[in-house]
Amino acid sequence: CNGIRQKAPGVWLAYTSFGWAGFHTKFPFSTFDAECGDAAFPQVYFSDRGVAWDSGLKQALDHYAAAGLKAPMWPITSNDNVLGTKVGPTTASLNSFFDAAGPLTSLWVLTDVPAKRAQLPELHWANP
Repeated sequence: CNGIRQKAPGVWLAYTSFGWAGFHTKFPFSTFDAECGDAAFPQVYFSDRGVAWDSGLKQALDHYAAAGLKAPMWPITSNDNVLGTKVGPTTASLNSFFDAAGPLTSLWVLTDVPAKRAQLPELHWANP
């Protein structure tokens, strides 16, 4: 990150990684936060985590706070299915995530699945 900043002074630089910092204690979150921390894009994907869509964001935010990370957070979620199932988040669950995460969030979408695409117009996703 320091090298990037040296070669491109003033550039806005953010990082993305695991949504649950407390489960990945060997990852250098504090270094990325200090050196690339204009924003953090935690990947709060629930499909293989065994965490509920409705409560997993709070858990991820708590992990980031406990790690002392300061970068503004723009969480990323997904509408993929839970590993080994054909069950994905309901539109209501995704809206709970977006309502809690705020406008600076992102969605990873499975565009090749018609049912997933059909959710898009109903979401409270208002990323400016």
